[in-house]
Amino acid sequence: MKNNGFFSVYALLWLNIVCAGALLIIFSAIALQNAKKDMNLYDAQIAAIYRTKLRMKEMNQCMLEKEREKENNTDSQTAEMQDDTLNHESDETLCIAEPEQMQYRDVLIRLEYEQACCTVRLNEQRLKIIYDIASLSIIDLE
Repeated sequence: MKNNGFFSVYALLWLNIVCAGALLIIFSAIALQNAKKDMNLYDAQIAAIYRTKLRMKEMNQCMLEKEREKENNTDSQTAEMQDDTLNHESDETLCIAEPEQMQYRDVLIRLEYEQACCTVRLNEQRLKIIYDIASLSIIDLE
């Protein structure tokens, strides 16, 4: 009779250890899944920054080409002297990249470009990249 009680306690002790181990495995799997989601979001932020940097180069190239065209067309400059500031602003707005959307793993990235900044939407989160196109540098991230 005493042997049965000893083995019952021994079996319950091992059952307790196995249950604790199973719970530990389940909780670590959940934590790993949450960490993977966060890493995908961080990776998407980095991808958005690199994409913005690439678009900044394209916008800078466009602005340089517009300046060269303007320098080459200096013959008809007398009539256009009054509208020079308006033309300069319209040239800059023509060079601003169109909004774009892309998928990075399970994160939807939407980029909306402006003259001095880019608004990035990563699923439900928002990031603002402030840049200087002429120097091709990112000034701030908000």
